[in-house]
Amino acid sequence: HAKWQPASACFYKLKTTVTINQDVLASKEDPKSMAKKLVKACPMRVFELEDLTAVVADSSRCTLCRECLADPFEGIVTVEKSKSIVEFVIESMGQYPSSQLLPVAMKVFAERCRKLAKH
Repeated sequence: HAKWQPASACFYKLKTTVTINQDVLASKEDPKSMAKKLVKACPMRVFELEDLTAVVADSSRCTLCRECLADPFEGIVTVEKSKSIVEFVIESMGQYPSSQLLPVAMKVFAERCRKLAKH
């Protein structure tokens, strides 16, 4: 019954890494204008302007929309998913704080595995 479920949603996603190749950006015809266009092109505000060049502000905002990979930005931006870093999210329903749900769930799971091993 949902009344006794402490978590409403659990999910994981691979960490997104976004990098800007500053050498390729600098080699463009008008790098300052290109940097401004890149910042404006991203709907999730992953990039920001810093000293008239584009920098990655927060790669965790990236939704893989690929706007930064399209023409005219080809070769400037790289978007990758990490195969070794996972972001795990647990949403609490209130019985336990989110920070306690995973340790408690792992203890319950381990106990059930011990009981299963006895049979």
